[in-house]
Amino acid sequence: MSKKSIYFNILMKRKLETLKEYLYLLAQNKLTFAALIIILFLIIIAIIAPIIVPFPSHIYGSVNPQDKLLSPSWTYLFGTDEMGRDLFSRVLYGTRISLLGSLIAV
Repeated sequence: MSKKSIYFNILMKRKLETLKEYLYLLAQNKLTFAALIIILFLIIIAIIAPIIVPFPSHIYGSVNPQDKLLSPSWTYLFGTDEMGRDLFSRVLYGTRISLLGSLIAV
């Protein structure tokens, strides 16, 4: 083995040990672990929002006056607003904007 590969193996072993310690400490603090799960869930939702949005045209200002102020149903999970736009689609896309804003603030 070369000197470089030995150094790399030692470095990787230390990183794995550090990662194990970090995950152990994270698992001990239940509130931090719950917050991490929620943040990961929001990140996943933000990434797959364009795939799971039922009405993508409602995000960019498509107005359906005949569907205004509908209550939640199977068609519109969160209902519609005063312009007939699907609120569920808008919430999913709003997740992306909120996460981006929080990343910029930090």
